[in-house]
Amino acid sequence: MTAIDHREMRVVDRKGLIAFTSVFALFAFLLFVAAVFFTVPIVQASLLAAAIVCVFGTLKNFAQLIAQGREADSLKSTVENLVAHDPDMAFLTSADGDISACSEVAQRRFAGAVGKSLTVLLTEIIASPDAVLYRLLTQAETTGSAKDVVATRSGHFRVSVIGVDKNEFLWRICENSTGKVSPQGPGQSLGILMMTFGSRGAVLFVNETCRTLLGFRPKSAAEVFADGVFRNGCTYKIKAANAEISVTVAIVETMAGRREIYLIP
Repeated sequence: MTAIDHREMRVVDRKGLIAFTSVFALFAFLLFVAAVFFTVPIVQASLLAAAIVCVFGTLKNFAQLIAQGREADSLKSTVENLVAHDPDMAFLTSADGDISACSEVAQRRFAGAVGKSLTVLLTEIIASPDAVLYRLLTQAETTGSAKDVVATRSGHFRVSVIGVDKNEFLWRICENSTGKVSPQGPGQSLGILMMTFGSRGAVLFVNETCRTLLGFRPKSAAEVFADGVFRNGCTYKIKAANAEISVTVAIVETMAGRREIYLIP
């Protein structure tokens, strides 16, 4: 079981605790109401005792929820502080690659990085960052972390990612004088048109064949499809580099709500 799996279990436990707290509160209310209507002393006393037990259970669970919330806020603050003071370029992102925090080094290299997409940001130093990031992110969701060394015209960059939470990832990028050349990402060597969309509709990856046909690297479905909507097995006209062409869409659902889209002319 990976670290992300453990964090997902904690999320489920928190939801269960909220449900139990709601049930305790409801039972406490119903028992108090019942105690008001029952005039038999022994029954009334039993109902009130049970209601008090439910009240204590509610208060205990509520206190535990508050403690968990504070722990989560403390963890987030700690992670953001670590990111801010990282000696290398570090970014805290969502699963779709949106940057929520970055190190001072990254801020100096990429002004106004927070709020932008990590994929778009790294096009300044890596030729096809979406392929690299998508491959590492997919691996990190399975094992909890991933790393590689990417060769560029200006040198080697060591890229690593750690799953902080189900929908939060810590990326570190630093220059490396030596290292292995990163292999091609999934779908990069395919001669078909392929894109990967995140759970919120952002384009996470576009293979080289698709990028060449379109003439640019799209950020959303609206930049490719006329109305931004597509369905499996349907034929659409897409905006290619020179003219509109008709393609049939094939959708493959993957983990974390992402979808691999294959365009068949």
